[in-house]
Amino acid sequence: AAAAAPAAEAKRKSTRACAEEIGYDGVALFNKLFHDDMRMLLTLDKLWVKHRAPIPLTHAQALTLAAAAAAEGGQGPLLPDQRVWSIAECADKFTASVQALRARMLKGEVCAWDKDDDTAMDFVCATSNLRSHIFGIALKTRFDAKSMAGNIIPAIATTNAAIAGLIVMEGLKLLRGNPTACRSVRGTGVSLAQCCRAQPSAHPRRAAAAKPKVLCVLARALHHAHGQPGYYHGWDAGR
Repeated sequence: AAAAAPAAEAKRKSTRACAEEIGYDGVALFNKLFHDDMRMLLTLDKLWVKHRAPIPLTHAQALTLAAAAAAEGGQGPLLPDQRVWSIAECADKFTASVQALRARMLKGEVCAWDKDDDTAMDFVCATSNLRSHIFGIALKTRFDAKSMAGNIIPAIATTNAAIAGLIVMEGLKLLRGNPTACRSVRGTGVSLAQCCRAQPSAHPRRAAAAKPKVLCVLARALHHAHGQPGYYHGWDAGR
């Protein structure tokens, strides 16, 4: 039991904590992410009943997989960013980018994501392709990875910011004691005021699926803060 305790403690460590312990060594981090973590996933047998199980990959094994993946498409000479890296190339890019990012950290630089940062983009492309290989997913070129990461990350950030701003604006109306001024959210037909004033539904499960939970939770919290704890959906009072 005493020996099992340190092992359980190691399993609970975050990736950042493990990386700091090994000094951000690229090879050791590679083996941790793509071999040790994958072996741990394999212990969850029920996950792989209907899905393809991952195949753990060590750094040494990756270096032997040097066949050019671009040959699958039968294309001629391509630009560097339009060619699919082999697994060996991904392993080299991963370790090199980890060391480059570590050097930046030691200089006190903030490692912020930027799709135009070649080192950051190499890390993302190599890591995603290595994970794809392990799970049997088609690899992507660096150009494809840059296109996806460049579109998805800004879209998530701007959408979250816009929605958060709109919710705060509606929340201010509640704090001012004017819930009827709240606007309906497009696509749901339910406003914050309706969440607060609606009568309890005869079917709680159906009511839970019909109304936006985020807005109801916000309405409940704001009305508690505003000194009106009973001014929200009756069914919410029991949750």
